[in-house]
Amino acid sequence: MLKRGKEEIIYLLNKCIEKFQEETGKSVIQNTNRKNYEALAIHLSEISNLLPTTHETYGHAIYESDPQFHIANYPFRKYDITGGQIKDALMGLVANPRPFLIDTCYIYYTEWVDRLLSLTQLMFPWWLPKLANLVPKTVILLSQKINNSN
Repeated sequence: MLKRGKEEIIYLLNKCIEKFQEETGKSVIQNTNRKNYEALAIHLSEISNLLPTTHETYGHAIYESDPQFHIANYPFRKYDITGGQIKDALMGLVANPRPFLIDTCYIYYTEWVDRLLSLTQLMFPWWLPKLANLVPKTVILLSQKINNSN
């Protein structure tokens, strides 16, 4: 069953935290201090601020461009993600998370899963349906992407 709203963003952010810690070696202490999430927030903001130009690549919603993109810095751009937003979402305080936060998490997390999926498809194509049970929405989106590219 696919998660939605609060459950979806908690799941995605936890996966993003795992990936971020693996990639950077930086620990993300999960508590009520928003500063603990700032490095992850800045990293995710690099992706979220590109959303107006990536809808064809990733198939997410279309986002209007930010007129302040080249003028303003973090955290003052339209699609910046803050440590406070991540903290609130992880603590379950956000019933309807911002769509750009959800799309950014999927992009960040699925880039890693995409690499795994590509290797899996090459080496073990029969294993794809079993993998779908582990991360349903991600694998469905990625398998559609792969099928469309063939």
